[in-house]
Amino acid sequence: MLKIIVRHLWGQGIIIFINILVGIFFIRWLPIEEFAIYALVVVIQSLVAAFSDFGVAGGVNTLTSQLSKKNGSATVIVQEAFRLRRQFIPFALFAAIVLGWFLLSSVNVTDVRLPFLVICAILSGLLQSQMTIGKALLNARFQSDLLFKLGIAEAVSRLGLSFLCFWHPSVEVAVLINLTATFLACLILLKITPEIKRAPVASLHTRKCLVKFTLPLIPSTIYSIAQSHIGIFILSILGTTQMIAETSALSRLSQVFSLLLVLGPFWIQPHFAKINSKIKFIKDLIIALVILSATNLVIISSTYFFPEIWLWFLGVNYRLSNAELSIAMISSVIYLTNTFFYTVALSRNATNLQSSAVVFGLVAQMIFIFLWGIETTIDALWVNMLPGISSLFIQIFIVGSFIFNRGYKWGMAVE
Repeated sequence: MLKIIVRHLWGQGIIIFINILVGIFFIRWLPIEEFAIYALVVVIQSLVAAFSDFGVAGGVNTLTSQLSKKNGSATVIVQEAFRLRRQFIPFALFAAIVLGWFLLSSVNVTDVRLPFLVICAILSGLLQSQMTIGKALLNARFQSDLLFKLGIAEAVSRLGLSFLCFWHPSVEVAVLINLTATFLACLILLKITPEIKRAPVASLHTRKCLVKFTLPLIPSTIYSIAQSHIGIFILSILGTTQMIAETSALSRLSQVFSLLLVLGPFWIQPHFAKINSKIKFIKDLIIALVILSATNLVIISSTYFFPEIWLWFLGVNYRLSNAELSIAMISSVIYLTNTFFYTVALSRNATNLQSSAVVFGLVAQMIFIFLWGIETTIDALWVNMLPGISSLFIQIFIVGSFIFNRGYKWGMAVE
């Protein structure tokens, strides 16, 4: 297993490096006003991807990992996941159109540009959500080679096309580059995951398992996509494109730590889903937390000792302070830790309490906005970080609740 994990990290590291490089190109080549618009388009794309999934992909990962080895079982889960996803798509489209018009018109995007950018964001988001379900199946099966093939094809195509942005630096070109790369990756996904292409197979039991897994996640999914971009939302209302671009550019730096996030669906969720012993669960959890804590220490230390290296990546258009960089990186550490505990919770089908994070996150944000408002980039970063802090406490409580629950059944949930 260690060999598989190392090979997976090596492959995903190459992919993430290429994607980071493309992100830096966009930050440096796009005028700051265009990059601010691009950041808003990415928000719309993320919304479509999240609202057309609502955690279904996580259900595919957990349920596939917990299956007994029966022919065709994974196919049933994937087909039911796509069936459920199709029911979510109308809601995602409505939200994207309304929010897209609101966000883009607030930064003076009008005429033909506005519908063009919204349509591209919707198409990219729908393709991305399809990719998420396919990747969930590959992660559950530890198929790192296929994940690498899929990811490298998308990354290399995006890198090759990114130079068009150098010759014509506009948000339209950048958005089309992302859409084209995602579409090519989806074509490859159809070839390497035959379960997606097979005729729909009805299974009421599987459907109930997916619905039971997914429904408790819907409130937190809606909120998480909102809270992660609420600073951008408010800044777009104020029309401050400079702060929109700065906040988004700083968030791009956190992509450096995406390598650790890929372990969530590939190893953490499938691994902890298969554990049948409380002692082994606690032992593996402690080992993972030690590694995570060491990583967080390195991240925070790097911003203190080498801030100029981080800020260099942003280019001359962004004159940000060490304080803004530190807050952005602390936010990344909190997000990384929260994602770890969230993934562990999902691995045990613990989705019922996830919506409680919405209440605590909203309260924290409302108090901050009421007392201080959002007038600077630092304010926007704090507003984005507060829900992550509250969610982290909720995830720790959820994981602890079944560790200390003597009546908890450690057997697999799906047979």
